[in-house]
Amino acid sequence: MQIDLNSIEEGMPDKKSYDSIWKKVIDPEIKAYEQEYPSQLKRIPYAKSAIWDKYEELNKYCKQQYMMHQNERIDRHKVAACYMIAIAYVSPMRFDTSIIQGSKKHYIVNELLAITVGLSILRAFILAAIDASEIKNESKITLKNRIMSGLMTPDGKFVHHGEYALNYANELYYSVKDGKCCILSIAHELYLLELFSLYIGNDKALATDIADVL
Repeated sequence: MQIDLNSIEEGMPDKKSYDSIWKKVIDPEIKAYEQEYPSQLKRIPYAKSAIWDKYEELNKYCKQQYMMHQNERIDRHKVAACYMIAIAYVSPMRFDTSIIQGSKKHYIVNELLAITVGLSILRAFILAAIDASEIKNESKITLKNRIMSGLMTPDGKFVHHGEYALNYANELYYSVKDGKCCILSIAHELYLLELFSLYIGNDKALATDIADVL
């Protein structure tokens, strides 16, 4: 899904851009889960403001702890990571465990939402970076086509247990639960997914242009 991030500067928390992310990604995804679990799942009434407040807190923490100068922008991977952790921490969807039936993924729906949001934000930033780069037009077209339908994740045959997305969601869930969720770790994983998506196979001809975009 494409997000309009024209009004946001990479690394800067911007309420207007968050309103767009909420409208185009977060709210529709929560509604989809509400339809999937109509009697078991409820969203918390203050979800939108709670996610923004937590994101802003994480963004400031990231600058204070990891940047040499606090007025510097954080990169797109850390921005997406802050949103993901904020959503997982707030848990905007809650289940009535006394009546839950069927799917075993019910306890990680917030983390699955976080992944969808994080990858959507990252994809929008990558597309903007490709457009702003000085690489040749042919390379721009090739790279944009590779992520137009979303970032790639490892195929199931490369995952030892279950699906990659579910494993990633479990990682988020237990990291938050254990109080050990690291912005830098999530950001690094997002960077690797970006590289994996752009550098398919051994396309050495595009390697230099990809490096310019990264």
